[in-house]
Amino acid sequence: MKFLIAILTITFIFSLSTFCQEDQTAEFLKHEVSLGLGAANSFENSMFNLDEDTKTGTNFALTLDYFYNFDERYAIGISIYGFSKTVNDFWIITSGSPKKVSLDFLALNLSAVGRYTFTRGTVEPYAIAQLSYSSGSLENNDLGKLNLNGVSVGVGGGVGLPLSESFAVTTEVIASFGTAKWKEKPFLNSGNTDYNPSLVAGFVKISYKFN
Repeated sequence: MKFLIAILTITFIFSLSTFCQEDQTAEFLKHEVSLGLGAANSFENSMFNLDEDTKTGTNFALTLDYFYNFDERYAIGISIYGFSKTVNDFWIITSGSPKKVSLDFLALNLSAVGRYTFTRGTVEPYAIAQLSYSSGSLENNDLGKLNLNGVSVGVGGGVGLPLSESFAVTTEVIASFGTAKWKEKPFLNSGNTDYNPSLVAGFVKISYKFN
């Protein structure tokens, strides 16, 4: 999972540096990148499918986006967004003895996104639709690493507030619904391998447009 994030980040930075070298004289700015911070509330109420389990809950979230603007209304792009969570004071049995540990959980959506902007000006409202590859990982020094995979679809919208021709501040809300499974049962007494990647997330983003 960390390798995937590294590859996507390197690709994102390389694309940005390449596009920034292109001609800046065109009136319409086709390329757009953004970075956003916010929170995500997961719908998963039983992370490990145990009788006494933990909720994924609400966590700090991050999003990284690239869009290609066909015109002032329509755009397509890719987005990677997600959150991390540490589950503290979790009891496991290791070497025949109970032990209290912390579990590190990471959830990501890699999304193909379509966007429609209703108006351009001092306020720019828009709507989005997305199809996502949902993934995640659970790590602990004693237990190792366990991955999950699935798919999600989402809808959302936001409002952009241009600061200049190239820069804007955006607030955005996304509702995503899907299904996923752990590669295997998280624990021997887990009921199944199901995981619900559905969530609602909100972000404040800084975007930059260029040719």
